[in-house]
Amino acid sequence: MLSTTTILVATGLTAALFAVLGLSLVGTRGVTLGEFLTARRSMSSWAMPATVSASFFGIWILFTPAEAGVLGGPAALVGYGLGASVLYAAFYALGPRLRALLPEGRSLTDFAWNQYGRWTHAFTLLASIFYMFIHLAAELTAIGLLASLIADVSPAVAAGVVAAG
Repeated sequence: MLSTTTILVATGLTAALFAVLGLSLVGTRGVTLGEFLTARRSMSSWAMPATVSASFFGIWILFTPAEAGVLGGPAALVGYGLGASVLYAAFYALGPRLRALLPEGRSLTDFAWNQYGRWTHAFTLLASIFYMFIHLAAELTAIGLLASLIADVSPAVAAGVVAAG
């Protein structure tokens, strides 16, 4: 097992490296809000699916399928796979329609504002923020659990180091 100091320093340095890299790349040229949120037509046909896949499947992908298989058997594993893939199908089916209705739209909240008004926009925005919070909490929990498996470190401390980075 790795020492607590080693894993915390490595985790902190990795988080800091990616934070500095991200901030330096954003600052190199003027980026409009639309480019920042959607990378509108600036990615290749290989980079876009890779980015979407990376955002859908985080570190929890290491734990969830195995846990579903152990606790629920093959049916749970198939259900997990179908549940994860439904989002791709929804984007494939709804994306062109949303783009046709709102060509300059940047997000689902823009569509909600344009089609249904201020209150639906506010609800969609709050639901999106809540979902992002839950996703972030799940990612940090998985990182903490993974760190505790490879070193004698508290999951909360490892997650805190990553969150601070």
